[in-house]
Amino acid sequence: MSRLTFGAWVGLLHATSDPTRQSLLWSEALHRAFPLAPRDDASRVALGHQLETLRRLRNRVAHHDDLLDVALPHRLNDMLSILGRIDAAYPSFAAASGELRRLHREDPRRGW
Repeated sequence: MSRLTFGAWVGLLHATSDPTRQSLLWSEALHRAFPLAPRDDASRVALGHQLETLRRLRNRVAHHDDLLDVALPHRLNDMLSILGRIDAAYPSFAAASGELRRLHREDPRRGW
C-alpha cells in the first residue's frame, strides 16, 4: 500500500463505474489507511472527491497551467482534512512549517 502512487489512491477512492466494488474495498481494507475517517461509504466518496480535486491541481501545477481560479484556502483545507484522517497530529505538523499558510498570505490575488 505504501508504494501506491497518488493517482492510484485517487482511482481506488474516487467514484468509478463500480461503486459497489469501491464501497466493499473501502469497508474491508482501504479505510485502514485513513484510520480517523468514518468507515461509511459517504466518507469514502468525500475523501475520493478531495483527492481527485488535489490530483487535478497537482497536474495543473506540473503542466504550468493557469492557476488564477484556484481557491487556495479551499485546497489547503482539503489537504489538511486528508492529513487529519490519517493522523490527528498531521495537520498541525503540516501547518507548522508556515509554507502552506505563507502561500495563502502572499497570494497576490487577495488584493484584487
